[in-house]
Amino acid sequence: YATRDPLTNLYNQRLFWELLGYEIIRAKRHDYKFSLLVVDIDNFKNINDSYGHAFGDKFLQEFAGRIRKALRQGDILARYGGDEFAVVLPEADKEQGFLVAQRIVESISDFALSAHNSADIKATTSIGLAIFPDHSDNAKDLFIFADNMMYKAKTEGKNKIMVPTASDIVEIFKGVS
Repeated sequence: YATRDPLTNLYNQRLFWELLGYEIIRAKRHDYKFSLLVVDIDNFKNINDSYGHAFGDKFLQEFAGRIRKALRQGDILARYGGDEFAVVLPEADKEQGFLVAQRIVESISDFALSAHNSADIKATTSIGLAIFPDHSDNAKDLFIFADNMMYKAKTEGKNKIMVPTASDIVEIFKGVS
């Protein structure tokens, strides 16, 4: 349990922060950009409330597997907490990061899990994207950018990928400072 989430067997939040820090060091040393994604299951609370926590746990496990299949070898996937996941995409600029995020959305779009009443339960995902060093050169603020973009995707209708615009950057920096 020191490094892995017991439900999904993905890296946990503690190790995510450590690996994100290492990626920042590598990116600075080798002068490359990388992407950070924050991925959240839309309306997961409704799934848990309607079908129970055992079904919700199975849903999280399957959902995590779908994300994993959409990633490249060497990408870092962690369960950040609850129904939120964090993904570090080494050497992926904005366009490459967006393409990986699109693959995640596509892999979730055809995912359904049968509930005990034989209904197929589907979900969508909201993803926030931030780029090192464009949006921040430190782990905490980079995560804040990606997390804010994920919440923006949710408020703008869910099942979206959001990348910070110039006005988002100004807003987020006001909140950070």
